[in-house]
Amino acid sequence: MKVTIQFQTPQDFTRFRSLVSGQVTTVNIADLSITCACTPDLIAHAMNDFGGMVTREWPEEGV
Repeated sequence: MKVTIQFQTPQDFTRFRSLVSGQVTTVNIADLSITCACTPDLIAHAMNDFGGMVTREWPEEGV
């Protein structure tokens, strides 16, 4: 699932970015947001442990 997740602190942004480095599509440092092809459990981890908020869900390619 491709989503954009925004974080509240640079520390949370950096820690989650290092956790999903192989799945990151784009990074916006100014907005503290990461677009990644993450599994649902990683998305839940971003929200529960890093205070992330899903700001956009991207449609599946080819749909």
